[in-house]
Amino acid sequence: MKIKAFPNASGSGQWRIIHPMKYLARRGHQVNIKTSDVGATTTVDELLGYDIILPQGIIDLEALKLMLEVRRDYGTKIVLDFDDMIKVTKDNPHYKDHKIWDASPILQSFAKFVDGITTTGEHLAKYLRTLNKNVFILPNYMDLEYWRYPIKKNTTNKIRICYVGSVTHLMDIKMVAPALKKVLRTFKDKVELVMVGDLRWREVFKGFDNVDCLLGVPFDSYAYRLNGLMMDIGIAPLRKTNFNLCKSDIKWGEISIAGGATIASPTVYDRTITHGVDGLIAHDSEEWVKYISLLIEDSVLRHKLWKRAYNYWTNKRNLEMNIQEWENAYTTILNKM
Repeated sequence: MKIKAFPNASGSGQWRIIHPMKYLARRGHQVNIKTSDVGATTTVDELLGYDIILPQGIIDLEALKLMLEVRRDYGTKIVLDFDDMIKVTKDNPHYKDHKIWDASPILQSFAKFVDGITTTGEHLAKYLRTLNKNVFILPNYMDLEYWRYPIKKNTTNKIRICYVGSVTHLMDIKMVAPALKKVLRTFKDKVELVMVGDLRWREVFKGFDNVDCLLGVPFDSYAYRLNGLMMDIGIAPLRKTNFNLCKSDIKWGEISIAGGATIASPTVYDRTITHGVDGLIAHDSEEWVKYISLLIEDSVLRHKLWKRAYNYWTNKRNLEMNIQEWENAYTTILNKM
């Protein structure tokens, strides 16, 4: 196959396009990736000679029109990838941006004309099938070469509870904040909450000396940052909204690879986490307090949960071992008339 890919600039561009394309290239496919100046500057010459074009998140109308013309005139297949709900409502943290750029209507319209759509899970796939019948589920996998940095062990005298995410998850953090504050008050100088992504987390935990907030880093440094957090416990709170139900369990993977035992909301994570085996599922504030406290006090359980989750992600959810799923999906799309 000859593939021309236009990944977006966010983490999903790496998870969903750049990392899989690397392994497809190693399997003998010709891959060309363009990561900048995507839009009106795209030319016909850039698109010719490829079997598949992957325009992830492009909303420039001239560029999309050009791709459809190449599809019509040369038979080139167009494949979209979505890892978030594109039909936004006011509870969506990207609502204002989508409204300004009219992104949702553009993406929904374009999705109806493409040859295939790939996505992360069944909940989002169900919606995408209302736009296009050719939807393929390709779960998020871990590129272990990207996570090559050794896990830094905790050398402090505190149990480190970590959260990593952007400020778009502010409401998810506010949901679990009362439980976290209770734990921080109970265990005091025995624990430390480390939050990575935005300094505005400090406002939520104002007055707590055992909370440290760090800025996010570019994706090239993301694995190094996470593996250096000295993480004991990782939390993945997620409210039950339609937007969040469309997400994947990638945070569980990141926590596990970085050395932490995971406590997560059921919203997405009960699809893959086996409670008490490779992570813990907290349904309400009382359970958040109960399970965080349990893992603070029980280092043996903490290690068992982490080790099982780590083995799951490095074996069953290893991208290199599962890259044939991408290959099969693209081959199926190419073979459709």
